[in-house]
Amino acid sequence: MPLDKAYFAGISPETVRGRFYRKTEIDAILKEIAARVELQSSENELLSMKLARAQSSLSELNEGVNDVAQTIISDAKAEAESIIAGAKSEAEELVEEAREKSRALIDATMRQQELAAAKIEESYSAMKAQHEECIGSIRAAWQEFLIGLDTEEDELPDEEVPADLSEKVGAIADVLKDI
Repeated sequence: MPLDKAYFAGISPETVRGRFYRKTEIDAILKEIAARVELQSSENELLSMKLARAQSSLSELNEGVNDVAQTIISDAKAEAESIIAGAKSEAEELVEEAREKSRALIDATMRQQELAAAKIEESYSAMKAQHEECIGSIRAAWQEFLIGLDTEEDELPDEEVPADLSEKVGAIADVLKDI
């Protein structure tokens, strides 16, 4: 039975007076109070020790939880760094692959441009050769025409062929050649 208000209310001065202040009864009550105080004191010490052990266990548990949390955080950080390094490495590989493809495309474009330039030059040379052939053909036809005029001139003495006609024909041929 605990030492509480109800217990002490039961041993009020009236109760003690009603028992006529017998020393033996008061001693018995005081011994009972002392025994109960001793019992509660030992219970308090026991509970205090249990509380201290519980607090110590809780503290150790908190430290353990903190250690586990730090380990988890450290492992997560290491894993994240590993993932980031892997992603960075993969990104670098992709960039290098893109650069290689870009170089290949540039090289292919340059080859195509060189081929196109060669084809254009070849076409220009063929056109120039045809143009020169045409000029030569026109010159030959013109000379035949002029020769035909010379023979007609011999037949028609009254008409004169201008002396600068061959110069004009040459100038026309040169203009055609430049075109």
